Amino acid sequence: SSLATVTVEEIAALAPGPKMFQFYFHKDRGLNDALLERARAAKFNVMALTVDTITGGNRERDLRTGFTSPPKLNLQSAWSFATHPLL
Repeated sequence: SSLATVTVEEIAALAPGPKMFQFYFHKDRGLNDALLERARAAKFNVMALTVDTITGGNRERDLRTGFTSPPKLNLQSAWSFATHPLL
């Protein structure tokens, strides 16, 4: 993935077989070109174009529980955090 924590060069060194590069389109066209060229040079065979939206989905469960991102602290969420600590 173009958002991975390891480089395409590292993946190419570890995976001698066919490889797919998951490409996320960026506003910076120079960055796009550089990422695709590096994947090509690392002998990736396939490019998968991923198109996401920055809009969250309509999740009925989140509407019911009051979940928001980022979290909003109110009396109900404060009580939930206090009674369900992270382990």
